[in-house]
Amino acid sequence: EQADATGLVAHHALRLAWLGEAQLRAGRRDAALELARRALALAEERRERGQIAYAACLLGDILARGGASAGADAGSAYRQALAQAEVLGMAPLAARARCALDALSPSGAPPGTG
Repeated sequence: EQADATGLVAHHALRLAWLGEAQLRAGRRDAALELARRALALAEERRERGQIAYAACLLGDILARGGASAGADAGSAYRQALAQAEVLGMAPLAARARCALDALSPSGAPPGTG
């Protein structure tokens, strides 16, 4: 919000994603989910493809912790992150998304639970 007020908008979606990740690590899933969704929407609005990849991956991480009912949505977010990351040559993020998708398979556990 402070960044918006001061006109500092470059990479704002990425900063929201970082804040969302911090919220997730602090156990505040609802706050993290809201921030991830805001980050993804902002990145899409501004056509910031790298930030789209990061925000989508974070969204997948959050949704994957939501139980079996959220698994399909998590998979969709991870696939979006993977597609963007591969196009942009973001190999570490692509690998992270691939591993998360593998963990969502019936034989794997959701990311961060093992």
